[in-house]
Amino acid sequence: MAETFASILETLAAGQPIGEVQQATLADLPFGQTAAFLAAWTRLSEPARLHVLAALDDLAATNLRLDFNPLYRAVLHDPAPAVRAAAIRTSREDETEQFLLALLNLLERDPSVEVRAAAAEALAPFAYRAEVGLLDEPAAARLQAVLAARAQDAREDAGVRAQALAGLGYFSAPEAQAVVQQALEHPALEQAAVRALGRSADPRYLERLLDYSQSPQAELRAEAATALGEIEDERAVPRLIELVDDASQEVRVAALCSLGQIGGEEAQEALLYAVEDLDPGVAEAAREALATLEASEELSEGPLL
Repeated sequence: MAETFASILETLAAGQPIGEVQQATLADLPFGQTAAFLAAWTRLSEPARLHVLAALDDLAATNLRLDFNPLYRAVLHDPAPAVRAAAIRTSREDETEQFLLALLNLLERDPSVEVRAAAAEALAPFAYRAEVGLLDEPAAARLQAVLAARAQDAREDAGVRAQALAGLGYFSAPEAQAVVQQALEHPALEQAAVRALGRSADPRYLERLLDYSQSPQAELRAEAATALGEIEDERAVPRLIELVDDASQEVRVAALCSLGQIGGEEAQEALLYAVEDLDPGVAEAAREALATLEASEELSEGPLL
C-alpha cells in the first residue's frame, strides 16, 4: 500500500494528473492506511508536499464528492510549518471533532506564527457552530476560552490575535464580547474587532459600525460595510448605498455584498444601478449581490401552492 501511495504522490508532485481510481485511493483515507500514507508522504521534499496539497485542492474544487480531509488531518503534524498551514487552509468544511481538537492544539502550542494564524482562522466556523448549539458544551467552552486567551495575549503575534478575535466575535457570551470591545481600542486589532462586531449579529452594534463606516481608513470602512451586512439591519441601507460610491473599490464591493444580504427595494435599486458600473469588479459584485437577494426573496416567499 505504501508503494501505491508513493506512486500517486510522486505523480501529483510532478504536476501530472491522476485517474479516478487514484483519486479515490487518496479520498476518505481510512484510519488503518494512515501509516502507509505517511510513509510515502515523508519521502517527498517539502516543495513536493506543498504541490500535492495544491493539486488535491484543485481536484476537490472540481469534484465535490472527493473528501481529502482525512488526508489533511494526517499531515497536520508535518515537520514543515508551511505544509501544516497549507493542510489547514485546504481542508473543506471539516466539522469533525478530530479537526477541532487538532486546531486548538496547534493554536495553543505550534511554534509557527503562520500555523497558529491558520488554525485561528479555521476555528471561526467552529465558533459559529458553538454559538448556534451545534457543538457540545465542553468543546464550545474550551473553544471560547482558547480564542479569548490568544486574542488577549500581548506576547502573541498581532495577526494571530486578530484571527482569534474575529472568531471570538461569534460568541454572544458577555465575557467574549468584552474582549472584542477592549480590542477596539488597540490599533493593531481594531479591524478584526470590527469584523467580530458583525459576526455577533447583534443590532446593538449598529451605531458603532455606522461610525466605523465613515473612518478615514478604507480598510475599516470596508470591514464595517461587511459587518453591517452580517447584522442585516435595514437601518444600515442608506449608509451602504452611500458607500457604493466610495473612492475605494474594496469598500464599494463590500457595500454591494451587504446590500444583497439585507435586501429591500432601496437595496435592489442600488444594486441594479451598480450593475452598469464601469469598474468590472464592482459590476460583478453587484450582479452577485442581486443573485443573493433574489435567492433570499425566493426562500422567504416559500413554495407556491
